[in-house]
Amino acid sequence: DTAALQQHALPANRAWQAVLAQLQAQRSLAAAALSTQPDHKPQAIAATQAVQAALKALDDGSVPAIVSDAAPRRRLTTPATHGL
Repeated sequence: DTAALQQHALPANRAWQAVLAQLQAQRSLAAAALSTQPDHKPQAIAATQAVQAALKALDDGSVPAIVSDAAPRRRLTTPATHGL
């Protein structure tokens, strides 16, 4: 049954979406830390560690942990991300 297969794949899909959102946040923080806001370096490092942990959890099959840890992140507004 297609619906059952889709339902079964939903947690993995959500986990990947959470990882992609973390990667986008990390990219924005890293760009800001390297250019206009060097004081964001600790946040960028923490974001990198969170992404690495999420990818490891995905590899280990800890999908529910990734989805529950994917709380909305504060979006950083910089010239590079303004209006996105």
